[in-house]
Amino acid sequence: MAVARWSTPSAELTQRLAFRLRAGAPSNARSALWQRDGQLLLVHLTTLRVSVKDGWLLADLFVETEPTGRRLLQFVFFLGSDGEGDGSQAGATIHTDSREAAQLAQLWGSELQRVLWDGVLDVLEGCLALAERRLPGRSLNILGFSCGSDQLHVDIEAEGGA
Repeated sequence: MAVARWSTPSAELTQRLAFRLRAGAPSNARSALWQRDGQLLLVHLTTLRVSVKDGWLLADLFVETEPTGRRLLQFVFFLGSDGEGDGSQAGATIHTDSREAAQLAQLWGSELQRVLWDGVLDVLEGCLALAERRLPGRSLNILGFSCGSDQLHVDIEAEGGA
């Protein structure tokens, strides 16, 4: 049994999260309009800033509704660092800096958080697909993930094969 680590720089992670947030808008779109139950949310795609610190993935994003105006939401994901919470689970929360931002988080936060997390899962799946190409014929399992040094790390176990 071998364990391989696949790492993705935060710049590539940012591109994947932005792709998810576009929700079908053209790749050069500066913003995307989300709609749910007659409510509109303007997602300012060009404001997405992703930073990866020891154990933490932070995604800052400006979003806007008519009643709240343009507000910053910070999505905080704890992915763990080497030797500390580096399994296959994560925790998440949303930080706000105003009453209006808190209202936005209340209305749209869980949906935005889910879409951002889907982008992280896309990267995990991409690492697994890359491992499958480089280690053909082996049974692969994601052991866990973590982040640090401005990268998302995915540890993959390979069994059998050559």
